[in-house]
Amino acid sequence: MKKLLPSLLVMCLIAISSFAQNARLTGKVLAKEDGLPLPGVSVKVVGTKIGTQTDANGSFSISVSPDAKILEISYIGFQTQNVSIGSNTNFNIFLVNDAKQLTEVVVTGTGVATAKTKLGIAVESITAADLPAVPSSSIDQALIGKVAGAQISSTNGTPGAPVNILLRGVSTP
Repeated sequence: MKKLLPSLLVMCLIAISSFAQNARLTGKVLAKEDGLPLPGVSVKVVGTKIGTQTDANGSFSISVSPDAKILEISYIGFQTQNVSIGSNTNFNIFLVNDAKQLTEVVVTGTGVATAKTKLGIAVESITAADLPAVPSSSIDQALIGKVAGAQISSTNGTPGAPVNILLRGVSTP
């Protein structure tokens, strides 16, 4: 027992010192075109399950281990960017629009038909040109006001929060 006690103490000190070596990274993610902050951007450490999202001001804070090398920054409608961590602890990241990433969204209702004229329901088509030029935190929020007969509303107003979609009386949570 006396021989075991010192080795347990050494193991505890190693565990505590390795935990204390984690670094806190902070930063802000902005749109390159206009410099506006981007809320709801995914920030994750490549090769791990560690990640976070930017707040309403485009800011993030994440704790990483010393062996973390690269942050992956991704957002709908923007090019994914990999940022080398190195000795940096504070980042300003500028994302570039990716017009090719989102060209068309297809929403299919119930029913089977071969031609639009045989349908008993309305058909709407939205292209990338119809979507707003300003960044949206999700595709459902970008569709607000774009689909006739669809009532799309945010449940609580925070970026990335679920939305309710009401299609002419049919609710989809």
